[in-house]
Amino acid sequence: MANLQTKMHQLVTQNTMKVNIMKADDTFQLETQQPSGKIIQTYKFDTERSGAKILVYSEQNVFESNRNQMNFMIFGLMYKYFYNRGVRKRMRYLDDLAQSVE
Repeated sequence: MANLQTKMHQLVTQNTMKVNIMKADDTFQLETQQPSGKIIQTYKFDTERSGAKILVYSEQNVFESNRNQMNFMIFGLMYKYFYNRGVRKRMRYLDDLAQSVE
């Protein structure tokens, strides 16, 4: 159990987090159950056509009520932009950190 803040309303809710998939150097999937539904986050290593290794992130949000689902779809576009920008910065930082250790 963990107390986490919701993305849209900044409310603290009690959540249960569970690792669904954990394959070394391949896939990590985390499911967060919250009172209004669940969020499934997946991180997967992949290879581009050029041979470059990339980390692909996906997120699926499933809400109990149609109203919450519609609200998230509307605000999700704006949220996605800012979230992706933050992820890009974190991934650059982690990549730089990993390369400095090698």
